[in-house]
Order: sequence, then structure tokens, then C-alpha cells
Amino acid sequence: MNGSAPNTGQNHSEDKKLEEYLNRENVELGSNTNSGLRAMCWNGIPPSLRPRCWRLLLGHLSTDVERREVDLARKRQEYLDYVSQYHGKEMDIEWMRNAVKVIKKDVPRTAPDIAFFQLPLVQECIERILVVWAQRHPASGYVQGMNDLVIPFMYVFSSEYIAESTLSKGKLKNVEAAAKDLPLDMIEADTYWCFSSLLSHIQDHYTDHQPGIQTKMTKIDQLLKQVDPLLYRHLSTNEVMSIQFVFRYINCLFVREFSLPLLVRFWDTFICEGDGFPDLFVYVAPPPFF
Repeated sequence: MNGSAPNTGQNHSEDKKLEEYLNRENVELGSNTNSGLRAMCWNGIPPSLRPRCWRLLLGHLSTDVERREVDLARKRQEYLDYVSQYHGKEMDIEWMRNAVKVIKKDVPRTAPDIAFFQLPLVQECIERILVVWAQRHPASGYVQGMNDLVIPFMYVFSSEYIAESTLSKGKLKNVEAAAKDLPLDMIEADTYWCFSSLLSHIQDHYTDHQPGIQTKMTKIDQLLKQVDPLLYRHLSTNEVMSIQFVFRYINCLFVREFSLPLLVRFWDTFICEGDGFPDLFVYVAPPPFF
């Protein structure tokens, strides 16, 4: 993953304005990116406020300040109950047994160049998240690439306790020391719920034949043909198909392409879009790769 941390485009007064907005009795998310929290976060979120904003925008944190702590504790406990119910149990269904085998293979290969994600305790968190999600969503189960989508959430929610530079670039010894006192049970639960919310917008990426991805690749082809017909003809003449260079970007939502600080800046905007995120992604995906 390449790239460096971007400037969120917000100055100190705007950061303060956002923090004050988050502390209101009731936070308005906004029905679209022209109003409310979505509008305030679309151009980037300050790292210190990103965990709270993501939880709110993805529906994990109540917009009512008086209900937040109670609701958050309830959802974290609900996830722990799911773990007790689904993880580490004997699987009666063959597809689930196979899914667990694939998950166990994929987790150690997740973000192999980042020490934080090679910590056994962190890998155990990712495994539990994926197993629980697969069990509760049999229409798709686990599909390779989902493990990558856990990374930004684990990174953002861990950044409340460990510096982003340590999380993204720290040496193993330093990361191990910093992670010793992490409340991983809370981070894991928050990651699960926000990961689930994100996937609810793109679940057709992971059902049979992945129709959501196929549709996006078709739209990207159409967009390229309109914007740059010469390049489109060149690729077509040389039998270069979009699946050869776009599939991974869509399937993993850029996770394998950019550094974590840059990646989460992209995701700020994606998350603000809500239901419109899959459509926006079509316009974001082509430029870096064409």
C-alpha cells in the first residue's frame, strides 16, 4: 500500500465546529451529503474525531447523546453473545466448515506488511468478526476480500488508543508494547457492527456471481468509453478487459492500493455517501488506474 497521509482540508476552527456538533443533544446525520454530519465529514474527518464520526454515520452510535453509552454497551454485548453462539463451535453445515477453513487461511495474510495486523490477538479478532458475519449472512457467507474490509475499521478504532503512525508503520516490538492495554473486545465489537453496516450497501458484491461488481465494471467500461474513447479502443483492440485491473479495487475498496492514512480519507467520503456510496465508487475507481 502506497501513499502518505492526506490533509483533511479542514482547519482548526472547522475541527472545533465539528466537535461541537458531535456533542449536541441530537446529531442530525443529514439525508444526503448537503446537510448534517454527512456534509461536514464528506471532505475529510480529523483523525481524532474519525472514530466517533464513523460510528455515527454507520449507525453504530446513537445520534441521541443521552442514549449513546447505553446503546453502545448493549451492542457490544450483543456482539459478544454472537461470538459465544457462533465462534469455535462444531459446524454442522458443510459450507460453513469450508468458510472457516478459508478464513483461517486468509487472516494471517491480511495486511502482511503492517505489524499491527500480524499480532496474534488482532488476528484472532479478525477471525471472530468474519466467522460471526458469515454465520449470520448465509446468502453470501464469507468471500475472499472481506478480510481486507475489516482493516480500516480496526485501524480507526485502535487509533483512539495508539498513534496512527505506530499502527500503520510501527515495528513489531513497538506495536506489541503499544497494543498491550488495548480494549480489543470493544474495538472488535465496534469493527463488527461498522463492517456489517458497510457490507449492507454492497452485499451484492459477494452473492453468487457477484452481480454488484459485474455491474460496476460495466459502468466503468461505459464511463471510460465516454471520457476517453481513444484509450477505450486501445484497450479493446489489445483485448484488455476491465476485470483484469478493476476487480480487485472494487472487491477490496482500495484497501490493497493505498497507505492506511490515505485509505481512511477515501473511506470518509464513501461512508458519508451511505446508499449512494456504490454509485460514487464507479467514478472514483477509474482515475488512478487508467
